[in-house]
Amino acid sequence: MMKKDIYQELYDELIASNDVLGVLLVGKAATTKLEDFDSLNDIDLIVLTALGEKNKRVAKKVAGVDIDMSYLPVSFVKDCIKDNALLWIEIIASGKIVYSRGIDDLVERCKLIWATGTPELTKIQKEYWSFYLTSSLEDIKNRLHNEALAKYLIGEFLSLVMRVEYKLNKNFIPLKKKRWIEQIKGMNVEIGELIDQILLSPTLKEQFELTESLYRLIIMPLGGPVDTWSHEEFPEE
Repeated sequence: MMKKDIYQELYDELIASNDVLGVLLVGKAATTKLEDFDSLNDIDLIVLTALGEKNKRVAKKVAGVDIDMSYLPVSFVKDCIKDNALLWIEIIASGKIVYSRGIDDLVERCKLIWATGTPELTKIQKEYWSFYLTSSLEDIKNRLHNEALAKYLIGEFLSLVMRVEYKLNKNFIPLKKKRWIEQIKGMNVEIGELIDQILLSPTLKEQFELTESLYRLIIMPLGGPVDTWSHEEFPEE
């Protein structure tokens, strides 16, 4: 049985329910044509309902195909929007509406929140991230004698750099880290490609040298290095 047929049967079953107000394809299914569904590893759906539990999740196999469905009452989605609950806002914003009984505006509000992004970093926030990056690089430098630990810290540093790049571009940070590198390339090609080079470097020495280059790139839009934290509060904690 083809995956598009499995999906069609599932879709028909869902929209036959009076309680179902909307169905969204999420994940890769949201950007895949129906005729190409056989290329998918699984099919993920958000089912918006009139009533029900806050987050009822159903994961099952249908004819060997992994199906993952999250049931969300519209009242819960409205609460997420009111409380700026980015986890669900991101998931809904990335979805493709395939069935709607009046839920279009709700989904569009999520998409607008996600697209609008975050406020510009304040001066003290930039100083904080500069201090954090500077001290993190120093930690790596002081542990180069321990290759395993140094490589682990470099990985953590890359993650930190990408978080800062999202913030500098006033973008929300996606929940799934596997999206980060490609999206970072869309914001800053030089930083994205340098991260690739670090991950592919054959030696710790080369990794660290490239990490220092990455540090110099990311630190400039933050206002330069900050070696000492002179404020009483940490604005991002």
